[in-house]
Amino acid sequence: MQRYGYKLKREMPEVDGWAGPGEIHRITELLQKPGRKGSSFLINRPAFLPDHRTPRVQSTPPFSAYLKIAEGCSHRCSFCIIPQLRGPLRSRSLSPWLNETVQMAERGVQEVNLIAQDTTMYGRDLRGGYQLEDLVEKLIQVRGFPGSAFFTAIPKGSRTGSWN
Repeated sequence: MQRYGYKLKREMPEVDGWAGPGEIHRITELLQKPGRKGSSFLINRPAFLPDHRTPRVQSTPPFSAYLKIAEGCSHRCSFCIIPQLRGPLRSRSLSPWLNETVQMAERGVQEVNLIAQDTTMYGRDLRGGYQLEDLVEKLIQVRGFPGSAFFTAIPKGSRTGSWN
């Protein structure tokens, strides 16, 4: 959608609404406008970051859940289109994801899987100089979480395609 939205809209005018990944929080707006002539088109540079107040469905087993700590990526890897589609790195501040972590613990989640396009870059864009280790220290303090895992940690050399 984010990459080919305008072309898709032109080729499929019968579609009532379009939303890119940065506009998912406006999906209700699209659904509440049925039958309008022409389609609603919500594709902008992604800026939205979900937080603990954003409704979500847990699609994992009850003991395990994903926690998105950042969206987008500021690297310009030769093989990747993520920055163009998802926008630059936008890390979630500590308080919202900590609240979400507490909510997960209250539901019985025992394993938190931290996800982002590049988890190692967490916090580099935040004021206060937060980094991944700060996030882990806070996560350990949440009662009821015996473990966590990290996904999509990109080694520094891989960003250019050079593994030296």
